[in-house]
Amino acid sequence: MITWQEGMFFVGAILFSVVLVPSVLSDEEKPPFSTCLMTTILLGAFSVAYLTIDLYFAGVGSIINGSLWAVLTVQRLRRWLDHIPGTVERLEKHIQELRRGLR
Repeated sequence: MITWQEGMFFVGAILFSVVLVPSVLSDEEKPPFSTCLMTTILLGAFSVAYLTIDLYFAGVGSIINGSLWAVLTVQRLRRWLDHIPGTVERLEKHIQELRRGLR
């Protein structure tokens, strides 16, 4: 049986996720990187806390919301790396070297 409190956590997390979708899909509108990273980490911690006290719906809602924030974190990181000359090329070269080393 789901309690009204867990229902509120779940509905709140889903509503936050819905209003976050435009930022995920936008090429321009992104929150600051530090906001994205901290929110991702905290929602991950909330998810674990909810799941360990058997608030499964609240935990799933937080996982969904945290996943969207994680996508925003990666998007902001990529945008930041794109503005540093040669960074993407150096990372790709490093990844190729790592792959060769694993073979």
